[in-house]
Amino acid sequence: PVQLKAVLYRLFTDYWRNTSYNLVRLLIMLGAGIVFGLLWLQVDDSDQPGVNSKLAAIFMSTYFCSLFLSAAVLPVIYRYRTVFYRERSSNTYAPWIFAVSLGIVELPYIFACCVLFTIPYYFLVGFQSSGTLFWQYTFALYLVCVAITYAGQVWAAFISNMSLCKIPQCFMFDFMYNFGGVFVLAKDIPTPWKWMYYMNPVPKGLVAAGLNEYECVSNCPSIIQQTGATVSTVSRSEYVSTYLDASYGDYWNQIGWLILTCAILHFLFIVCLQKINHVKR
Repeated sequence: PVQLKAVLYRLFTDYWRNTSYNLVRLLIMLGAGIVFGLLWLQVDDSDQPGVNSKLAAIFMSTYFCSLFLSAAVLPVIYRYRTVFYRERSSNTYAPWIFAVSLGIVELPYIFACCVLFTIPYYFLVGFQSSGTLFWQYTFALYLVCVAITYAGQVWAAFISNMSLCKIPQCFMFDFMYNFGGVFVLAKDIPTPWKWMYYMNPVPKGLVAAGLNEYECVSNCPSIIQQTGATVSTVSRSEYVSTYLDASYGDYWNQIGWLILTCAILHFLFIVCLQKINHVKR
């Protein structure tokens, strides 16, 4: 539609000029990639603690990137929301057009942020030197960041002011961390709380990236696994599969779930903008 093209053009132009938002977050993501890479510099994953450390690196980097981008989007949405209410009152365009445009305009910038983060981080940590695995890792990270950024947009559309909005958003970040499947393993999460793990986009990115890193068909490296007083020798690939409670070859299933999560969250954002009006006059 002509209206969609016009709104997209305006938002892309405004985003391009908004260096205080986009340039700063690009630089922060690049710096964060270097810092995280130095924290886990060339992790030795030849034993159980090393494998755990590399999986924790994948989880923490994914968690931080999505948290940062979701928090950064709030001021932007609240600024645009004021303009949207004024233009909606004069029937300038349908509400869904503005919501869809805000979702689309974020995509290239989030992708650029993820690429800038992954380039130093991936090679400093010492992941497999494979172009395919590098881009699959970046794509999984990108979808997690898109999902959590869209969740931030939903909170901004649902709650009247930014100070109040940060409260449920912080609770969301806490649940993402606690039910991420690393510090409390997926298999150890109590059944009544399992739904929090399944709804969480972060472990889907972790599973997609972690399984790709340790997938092995033959002559797989072994590690000594210690569980309580029990000591056994297992292959790294088998250990990671058990640790993440997932099966190899599951990458695209996880990607599919992430895309579905992005679509649901963006639909909720559209509904919130259409149905909720915080201007009472």
